[in-house]
Amino acid sequence: MTSVPCSICGQLIEEDHIKSVDSLNFCPDHYKLYKDNTWIAITNQKTSADTPDAGIYIYNFKEKLWNEKQIPSFIVTSYEIEDDMIYSFVKLFVLESDAKNLKCQLSLSK
Repeated sequence: MTSVPCSICGQLIEEDHIKSVDSLNFCPDHYKLYKDNTWIAITNQKTSADTPDAGIYIYNFKEKLWNEKQIPSFIVTSYEIEDDMIYSFVKLFVLESDAKNLKCQLSLSK
């Protein structure tokens, strides 16, 4: 049986309980949270093969938010090709009500 991590809490979800939307996977509880709220991107970190570590602080910040404070967030990564290089853009999404405060916290954690 296939399982995938929830985009918010990271817990593995069994295939028959996965709620997928917008290329994200959620456990049943966090699917409702996702659908019932407005989410704001507070980052758009550009990384490349030459700078793969540039976005790691975002993943660490997200993990800390959930593990220490139970603050929901999720990451979306998109890709672009420029001058024969592939770049990724790491976006951290948080609840609209948390965006201003968390953006400040994130900038201090770099």
